Amino acid sequence: HRLLYRLDKGKVVLNRRSVVVVDEAAMIGTRQLARLITATEAAGAKLVLVGDAQQLQSIETGGGFKKIGEMTGRVELTYITRQTIKWMRKAVVDMIHGDAASVLKDYANHSRLTVQETWRDARQALIERWRQQALHSPENHLILAGKHLDVQELNKQAQNARQAAGLLGKSSIKVRGQTFYPNDRVIFTKNNVATQLKNGQAGTVKEVSGNSMTVWLDNGLTKQIDTAAYDHMQLGYA
Repeated sequence: HRLLYRLDKGKVVLNRRSVVVVDEAAMIGTRQLARLITATEAAGAKLVLVGDAQQLQSIETGGGFKKIGEMTGRVELTYITRQTIKWMRKAVVDMIHGDAASVLKDYANHSRLTVQETWRDARQALIERWRQQALHSPENHLILAGKHLDVQELNKQAQNARQAAGLLGKSSIKVRGQTFYPNDRVIFTKNNVATQLKNGQAGTVKEVSGNSMTVWLDNGLTKQIDTAAYDHMQLGYA
């Protein structure tokens, strides 16, 4: 959308030496894709579309990316590199082909799937497993949940477990109703130019004093944050 806007306003000018690469092209609406094709064709530029029509769907009326591939041919990646374990690679292929039963069976056979009677039981089992494996290294073990309320509850339970084990500092700071201690995990939820923090960035709280929080980010940088000026953060265990 931004590129089309800038093309319309003349802020970007394409020519025959231009190459436009679109990632996650399956997400583009057909009307927007048509406009982009028209613009690149008129300029004699090259348009490269990269994506997976079986993975992410377009927000607006779509299907153009898939149809283009069917009509003109396409280059396909067939070797999986993200999963390095053989059975996990097979599980990915099975999921692509819609064979969810085989995937769940493989994960269960390798002790990677636990099923409980209720969501409360599942949540408790998750925290118990996390306590065994991640208590001393939460930066390497991220809890995922489908609802914000579950995330809040799991974050609190993980924090309580670390506090009970004496792994958190004594001083504290309260931000948006959540209490943070030294050695807590924190995740930031909004981009901020002044602090150069980005939505989704995570780190470990090192010090707290008054409205100030010192955080060692996972990328190795250290940030001093005035929570009175920037308070878009939450516990980062889940």
